[in-house]
Amino acid sequence: MKSLSNLLFFGLLLLGFTSNAQNVDLSLRFNVNSASYEIYAKPDFTKSEFLMGAGSQVTVILPADFQDQPLITTSSLEHKWIDQSPIYAPSEQPKSDFHTFVLQGGTFNFRANEETQLFNFALPLNYDHKEVRLFVNEVDQNIRNGNGTKKLGNYIANDVSLTDFYRSNYAINKDIKGYIKDWRGYPMEGVVITVGNKSVEALYDGRFEFMDILVAEKTIYDLQKTIDAKAGISTADLIRLQQHLAGEKLFDQAYQWVAADLDNSGRVTYADLAILKQVINGEIQEAGWRFLPTDWLKSPTDYQKRLPTSITKLIAERVYSLDFTGIKMGDIDGSYTLDPQTPTNIFPSAKALTINLLNEELKAGENYIIPFSTNDFSNLSAYQLTLEIEHASITQLENTFKKLPGLSLKQLPKGLIVANWLNDKINKGVLVKNRAIESGHLVETAILELEIIPQKDGLLSDFITLLDKPVRTEAYDTEGKVMPLQLLFRSPPKEEGKLELYQNRPNPFLEITEISYFLPKSGPVTLTLTSEAGQVLKVLKSNGQKGFNAFSIAGEEVGKGLIYYKLETEFGTETKKMLHLN
Repeated sequence: MKSLSNLLFFGLLLLGFTSNAQNVDLSLRFNVNSASYEIYAKPDFTKSEFLMGAGSQVTVILPADFQDQPLITTSSLEHKWIDQSPIYAPSEQPKSDFHTFVLQGGTFNFRANEETQLFNFALPLNYDHKEVRLFVNEVDQNIRNGNGTKKLGNYIANDVSLTDFYRSNYAINKDIKGYIKDWRGYPMEGVVITVGNKSVEALYDGRFEFMDILVAEKTIYDLQKTIDAKAGISTADLIRLQQHLAGEKLFDQAYQWVAADLDNSGRVTYADLAILKQVINGEIQEAGWRFLPTDWLKSPTDYQKRLPTSITKLIAERVYSLDFTGIKMGDIDGSYTLDPQTPTNIFPSAKALTINLLNEELKAGENYIIPFSTNDFSNLSAYQLTLEIEHASITQLENTFKKLPGLSLKQLPKGLIVANWLNDKINKGVLVKNRAIESGHLVETAILELEIIPQKDGLLSDFITLLDKPVRTEAYDTEGKVMPLQLLFRSPPKEEGKLELYQNRPNPFLEITEISYFLPKSGPVTLTLTSEAGQVLKVLKSNGQKGFNAFSIAGEEVGKGLIYYKLETEFGTETKKMLHLN
């Protein structure tokens, strides 16, 4: 015969001479040395010569294959417990055999929180079964013996009060309280918590409380807070999840593991990356709040051992004070906050993404292909934007950078276009075709094309505007930091087929500035920088591409003061000046 692998605890409630409840916990466990099962009582009160009246009983459940064999008990001479078997298995549970041990009456000396053995019993030799357990009053309370004359269960008959009192300590009215906070520790107001048929709402400080509510062995908490699925979610979260999956930058905070587990599998995989992309694109709405007991999040992966299968519902063992942490699903970078004044994990980048457009004159009814290009592509790991097209119809939307996967384009009603791009091969870097090898020369890269037919005459800038809804317009550098994104409408050359040299940006500058130019066709270019005194400071040569091009100039390379820059090409020569302040 083998011992039980764990202790089985079931409770009794005694009502004494006053209205104050007294509790007695029962336990059943196997004694290897004596090869017997022992029943213990542990009260939460101290009382000498406590009278336990005749008719007090303890019920034990065995498997049906025991076949109603009577059990012999052993106890002290003054405490005689008799097995009332044969009690056959009730029809409600045909796979169980019930044995109720009844006391003939006696007194006990109880000390608070100390165990007192009531009796023990043995099973026949060679009988080995681990399914022996105590009757659970709240779970098994509707099961009666065969003739239905007496309810089974655990209770104490007190001869003094002449009344039988019972209540399981696994289901007792208590006050339940706790706090709900976000992953930063800031209170979450307005979360609805439901236990049983009662619901309360967390207060401004995140506190919630249930007064005098039934607490069962397993208490189910259901926490809900309505929120837009895309709140706090952006392409930055895709980057962070991608970095983790690629092994570049593993999650280092527990909330990140929870927020990234969008498929509720208990693991973070590429399936979660696919779901996150769908949420950003508005294809699915499955990224609400998840609430977990705060002590589950002490380490990055500790929650995985106890993660519930429901995003909102969880079961906690008998506890009357429980704090919860709310985590916005999909918000891996921790950018979402209930309070705009609350700091986040978002750190701005020192860089910016500029998208260049040729601000040419458009004629109503004619067809135009508008290229969107940038020379900041090498600094870019992702971007997202919303474009509004007014006074024009959209005829074609195409990803012109076809050899780089990850760009998603979507046309919405009312002339809106949503675009987001993510470098899916983040750990391999971004490869740009025809990258110039000359130092300081930036390659202009087309990132998408838009084909429109204007409904009126006007400049391109009259038809295209950046918006922040429904997708926030921003970009992300190679470290995943947020970069501002802007459209720059460049003036076209004064004459068709001519060179256009633009004013450097920024000007004046401290550290780095950018000199842009427009070529009608690809060809060699030479940029010469000279001081106010005529001294040549730097000469840069490159093969310029048709369209927008740029040179990046570091201030430490040219010195302080007024600087002239001259661009020489086969289409002409132009000169401008700039000011270096540092």
